[in-house]
Amino acid sequence: MSDWRPSARSLAKIYECAHAILPDEACGFIHLCGQVILMPNTAPFPRRYFEMATSDILTAYEDADRSGCGMAAVWHSHPNGSLHWSERDRRFWVPNLVNILVANTDVGWQAIYH
Repeated sequence: MSDWRPSARSLAKIYECAHAILPDEACGFIHLCGQVILMPNTAPFPRRYFEMATSDILTAYEDADRSGCGMAAVWHSHPNGSLHWSERDRRFWVPNLVNILVANTDVGWQAIYH
């Protein structure tokens, strides 16, 4: 896992995106320059988990390369407030990126990293 961490501004943007998608799980990427990308959640049951289409992932990586920033992190939300990695989350951790989980807990939006 990288030592890279998102800025407070990037985290605030993730929280904003995740809140806008409630009650579904939100997902996306962060470029190394801090740009937060909200991706479509293509899961059949988006309130229970997230999936991203391969073509959307490829486009996101191509856009990051074109911008000269590169990709830093992948993120998703747990709308139920759970700030714990599920077994499914652990199976789909992306190597070489920081994996970020955000949740709207009883004390507000929070994030954890892997």
